[in-house]
Order: sequence, then structure tokens, then C-alpha cells
Amino acid sequence: MKELHNARTINSVYFDTADLKMFYQSEEGVLPRKKVRVRWYNQQSNFTLEKKTSSIEGRYKTTKKLTNIRGREELLKQSYNDDMYGMVQ
Repeated sequence: MKELHNARTINSVYFDTADLKMFYQSEEGVLPRKKVRVRWYNQQSNFTLEKKTSSIEGRYKTTKKLTNIRGREELLKQSYNDDMYGMVQ
């Protein structure tokens, strides 16, 4: 096995609908479904928005660097519009 990354702390904030629809669909194995999260490593403020989709065809992930967020406190105030679920926060 080859190590791809140095040891690091992975931080994630998951976004969901007000009624936790994404969480429940994930638990039940519903297809298609999505997970929306922001991830960063160690104590850095380099945030990445990730959208993971599970469907009959397979699993897909898109990532986007977030340059407009300056810290974790600001991150927790964010919301995102998803084409499948609407507003998630």
C-alpha cells in the first residue's frame, strides 16, 4: 500500500434540509440521493464544497474551492441551493 497523504485531521460540516431529508434518505438507501458537505484539513481555512450523488449508475462527487469563507464561524452561517433538495443549511 502507498500512503497518499501525510497524517492529518479531516473536518466536515454536512448540510441538510430542515426536515433532515438527506440524512434519512442516506440511512434508508434511497436512490438517487445526495450529501452536501464542506471539508477542510487540519486547522487551515481552505474550505471545499463537496456534493456526492449516489444513483443507479454509480457514485459521483463534485468539488469546488470556497474562496469567500474566512473561517469556521462564517461557514456555519452558510446555506446552499441544491437542484434536488432546495435550500440546505
